[in-house]
Amino acid sequence: MDQFSRPALPGTWHSPTGLNARCVTLVALFSCPSILSANPLNDTHIFRAGALHQDMDISGYVIRGDAPKVELDFDEVFGLDDSITSAFLMYQWRFSERWSLHATYSRLESDGGVVTSRDFNWNGQDYEAGLELESDFQLDTLLAVVNYSFIKDDRKELGAGFGVHAFDIDADVRLAARLEGEDGERSGSRTRSELLAPLPNLRVFGTYLFTERWSIAGSAGWLSFNYDDFDGDYLFLNLTTEYRFTPRFGVGLAYQVSEIDVTNDSNSSEKSFDIDLSGPSIYLTYGF
Repeated sequence: MDQFSRPALPGTWHSPTGLNARCVTLVALFSCPSILSANPLNDTHIFRAGALHQDMDISGYVIRGDAPKVELDFDEVFGLDDSITSAFLMYQWRFSERWSLHATYSRLESDGGVVTSRDFNWNGQDYEAGLELESDFQLDTLLAVVNYSFIKDDRKELGAGFGVHAFDIDADVRLAARLEGEDGERSGSRTRSELLAPLPNLRVFGTYLFTERWSIAGSAGWLSFNYDDFDGDYLFLNLTTEYRFTPRFGVGLAYQVSEIDVTNDSNSSEKSFDIDLSGPSIYLTYGF
């Protein structure tokens, strides 16, 4: 007699083979949230991709020879846009319980056009009032930092890190059109200046989980330095809130402020940029 035809004893119930085991498994899963959910603070790998909108204020000078050091506002002199939207990527690897490696890359690009209202010199080129200029500005930022958590549990994390922000600055200024004489003869010129500035920084960071899926995090860093041909200061602040729709996937909102002040004095030229950035960002995240 098989189990389906075997008479049951009073007060008992027999199920098909394996059903009891499956029921026990489901009960265990739903009664143990830790099996169904994952703590973001314990993710070994975290990937983020998003967009950031930045209000941008840029000033600086690039001089050659005996030209005077006159700082120029890029918005006023070169007609650059003062706000921009771009993409960014982030990766974090937690290689031990308290140690992690964090890397972020972003690119900001702005262009503009303006009729100059003043005479000035940029990168050894003289520009007179009334000229029509076109300009492009590009800022690539790469952050690589090693973090150590002094405090860490399933609810919070607090630590510090040391790393390098590498800024690749590219400013391109072109004379769009210059009319000469009645024949409308056009002449033009172009000057381009580039600066790769690796700026070390110290940072502190913290994360707090309100629930298993909703967290808030913040970080801040600063360092003033002088080495080789470089002299500069770098300050940044970041505040983030993130929600995981599933234990792995989520969305986040952030607001960041950064101030970059760097000067490179070489034998052939002196370049100086003062860049202030601030604005929100939104991103998707995946951790495991």
